[in-house]
Amino acid sequence: MISSSFKIYNASAGSGKTFQLAQNYVSLMIARYKSQPYKEILALTFTNKAVGEMKDRILYVLSDFTEGKEHPMLSFIATDLNLSSTEVRQRAQYVLKDILHNYGYFELSTIDKFTHKILRTFAIDLKLNSSFEVVIDPKEIIREAINRTINQIGLDQNLTAVLTAYTFDKIQEGKNWNIAFKLQEESKVLLEDAFRNEFKNFNQLDIEDIISYRDQFFESLSTCEDKIQMDRRACETFLHEHNITAAECRYQFYTKWLTKIKQQNWEDNFIKKNTILDRFEKKTVFARSAGLDEVQLEEIKDLSSKLNDKIIEIYRLKSIIESISSFTILQKIHENYQAICEEEDLLPISEFNAKIAEEIKNQPTPYLYERLGEKFKHFFLDEFQDTSITQWKNLIPLFANGLEGIQEDNQSGSLFIVGDAKQAIYRWRDGHAEQLIELSQNKNNPFSVKPKTITLQDNYRSSKTIVAFNNAFFKNASAVFEYDDYRQLYADKSNQNPKVKSEGKIQIHFLNKADKISKEEPHLIQLKEDLLRVLQKGYQYKDCAVLVQRNAEAQKVAQFLNEENIPVISAEALLIKNHPAIIFLIAILKFVLNTKDQEAAFEIFDFIYVSDTKRFEKTKEALTRPIEQLKTLGFHTELLKNESCSNVLHLALAHFKLPSNPDAYIAALVEEVHNAARKQQISIASFLSYYSLKSDKISAKVPSSLNAVQINTIHSAKGLEFPLVFLPFFSSSQKKTNQKMAWFDIDTKVLPINRIPLKIQKNTTYFSSKGKDVYDTEVQKTILDKINLMYVAFTRAVYGLYVYTNKVGKDSKSKMSYEKLLADYCGLFEENLFDIGVLPTISKQAKEERLSSLTYQTSQFIHWQKGNYKKMSFSSASIEKGEIVHNKLALIKKQSDLKNLELELSQEEKWVYEKCQAIVNHPKLSAYYKEDVIAFNERPIAQIDGSVCIPDRLIFSDSNVAIIDYKTGKVNMSHEKQIEKYALILSHMGYDVIHKLLVYIGDEITIKSIN
Repeated sequence: MISSSFKIYNASAGSGKTFQLAQNYVSLMIARYKSQPYKEILALTFTNKAVGEMKDRILYVLSDFTEGKEHPMLSFIATDLNLSSTEVRQRAQYVLKDILHNYGYFELSTIDKFTHKILRTFAIDLKLNSSFEVVIDPKEIIREAINRTINQIGLDQNLTAVLTAYTFDKIQEGKNWNIAFKLQEESKVLLEDAFRNEFKNFNQLDIEDIISYRDQFFESLSTCEDKIQMDRRACETFLHEHNITAAECRYQFYTKWLTKIKQQNWEDNFIKKNTILDRFEKKTVFARSAGLDEVQLEEIKDLSSKLNDKIIEIYRLKSIIESISSFTILQKIHENYQAICEEEDLLPISEFNAKIAEEIKNQPTPYLYERLGEKFKHFFLDEFQDTSITQWKNLIPLFANGLEGIQEDNQSGSLFIVGDAKQAIYRWRDGHAEQLIELSQNKNNPFSVKPKTITLQDNYRSSKTIVAFNNAFFKNASAVFEYDDYRQLYADKSNQNPKVKSEGKIQIHFLNKADKISKEEPHLIQLKEDLLRVLQKGYQYKDCAVLVQRNAEAQKVAQFLNEENIPVISAEALLIKNHPAIIFLIAILKFVLNTKDQEAAFEIFDFIYVSDTKRFEKTKEALTRPIEQLKTLGFHTELLKNESCSNVLHLALAHFKLPSNPDAYIAALVEEVHNAARKQQISIASFLSYYSLKSDKISAKVPSSLNAVQINTIHSAKGLEFPLVFLPFFSSSQKKTNQKMAWFDIDTKVLPINRIPLKIQKNTTYFSSKGKDVYDTEVQKTILDKINLMYVAFTRAVYGLYVYTNKVGKDSKSKMSYEKLLADYCGLFEENLFDIGVLPTISKQAKEERLSSLTYQTSQFIHWQKGNYKKMSFSSASIEKGEIVHNKLALIKKQSDLKNLELELSQEEKWVYEKCQAIVNHPKLSAYYKEDVIAFNERPIAQIDGSVCIPDRLIFSDSNVAIIDYKTGKVNMSHEKQIEKYALILSHMGYDVIHKLLVYIGDEITIKSIN
């Protein structure tokens, strides 16, 4: 029989975790093969992909056993159960047949799906409407709640006052004035379990009372600032009486400190770092020449200490005021959030666990699980490091019922937990790796059964070169941790034995940062060279994965590789909103809804005439009478106003013959329309509103065999492996804490509650009894987040790992940055390359599946990006030079600005000045750069739909406007389209567009006037 009923597997990357899960699952079924054991087993993981992989693995194992095939699990299971191989195969045949006849009982599920099943089953017990709709992404509800809150400005006097003060505070701090954007960021805490629980008490305070409390804190702040100035003057008097000058203060620090205090510059590091008392302890405040004896030093120290205490009180009051302001608004947003959920019968998936926790918390044997407990006896929990505290607490009663109880056959139930704290990279989703760390050490074990902890030390994924490097590197990196539990994860528990005997290659490039003038990206240039080099070794594009930390970096890589004619698959490329056919179809819907929408009409006709030699002329003509022009094409928009969105979409597809073959992008749009209309026929207006919120996430589905470089974030690549991994822009931020807020026990003597949310920052440690512990813990957790992300990135590769990081000097003060850790380990501070191992050469594979062989329009899918119509026929060098000049022209408003540019540039950059001078003084352009012109360079223009366009130069004269747009490369029809779009927008704003000029910056200056 299975040796232990409670097992914990610490499964490092590539260690065969799925193999172990499947083996234990199959072993359990073989042992109890006649009692339909799969009906008693519940396996939980985090993603549908992982569920699919687990089911496939289990069924394939049973199938191989049944068909008499050799399988590595066979001997393990036979030995574990004390059975012969023949007996195992016979039982497997019985179990496989039984599962296929009762597949609905084969219970492998995601945690969210399982909790949804409980909520749906016990809706009445939980006081839920049984018809509730699950919301996967509650950010949409949050966005609507914010809009409702903002719309109450002027109607709710108290809320108006708070929002006005909040906005003013952000402007004063030099932060984003866009209140909706800022509130969107701060509202994320409402989706976190820990904050939701704490927020209940804060939520009970009346907004009118909160404003009163806030005013009291402002009074206290003003009083404190007055007292600080009195204490400052006392310190200055001491210096004056003892004839101490600034020169007799070491580094003039003390006098500068007093000056900053006089200016009330509380954000200045002279004050904020709070080092003054340490300097007094170390006797580094005054020089010996100051002539102060011990008594006098103690006197000035006491005066300074009193002053410093009041400064700390300033930070405490400012933190409280900021917290009250933010959370008063969040209180209203939360109120609107709940109202929307009730009105529309919505239940966000993030609240599943909270609903269950609320119901079971006071019950010794939770009745929700009693019936389920009668069914499930054996449990598997995967990716335990990503499980939240609430999820774990909810599962404990269910697991305990099976694990600690005795079954009918006098056997206990079982629990198998698998995870790796080194791969915990989802703390921002409430993942809590400490649960796995502690449980592995038998700490905080909620069960009476002691766990057996098994560490899987073999690596079946990566080459021996990569495994050896990772073993050594992460052991070396473990020194950055101050917490023993975190340090031991990498110092003692990360070492692996390589099972892949082939060689591998690791290259780490230490590169300069991007050039600000030429905008050259050394990371991307080196990436391209390495990609082309591995192709010579027999690898294909699809063997290469580029992993980045941020979506913006993914977009930058995708654009660069597209321009270099290297095919890519990226989240950005797969977004349907960027595809021309989708832009056209959405424009059709917009125009049917509003026939006066000129932008929609423009998109429609520009698409229809895309292949016409007179495309621009025909589009321009059609815009004068768009309804009639569509009629001549047989499409009658006036007959479609009352049709459902689905009907209009299908009619447009059929009428305009889009496409002749199945198209992945169009299929995704049609599917999304059906998703939006799953309850009833959805109107065009409703769908467009839905699409505006979801368009950033709707992607086309493509075959995995596509021969293109894959671009993913490191987070989305977790659990995957790739033959070759490339990591550009691999540097880490300097911020010390990832989590922004925490709840602190603070007796304010004003508020009726003692726990309030405050920013986690260094200053918090000074005025809260537990502030230092909270801050230090968060710093260590943030370091773990960063090292874990690095570990996940470095362990995806099979044969080759290529890292591109920034150069760092030996004197770098950063203790925790990727570039510093790599430089320290590699011993490279001035050199550019760390290179070990050999990349295996693989045989030329069968004829590559070319992109054009796919049934949908892959040429647009791979290389097309909105607004990117660049041809590859002209040299990239000329484009880069043109872009440099383009950037400098943004700084020139009038001819006299040329002088400043000339002084700014070096001798080598003189050509930039000459080119700008040629443009500004050009006979056809000089009038637009006169000293008295009213001009705006690169001024964003916000449109009704929230999008922004940025013309290069607008020159105004009364109600007239001229547009100048600078271009590089060859003349392209898309440039005319773009400037016409600017003209259309400005016309709608009431301006008369008198000139539209395209200025092409090349070896010669070419000017094209658009009539």
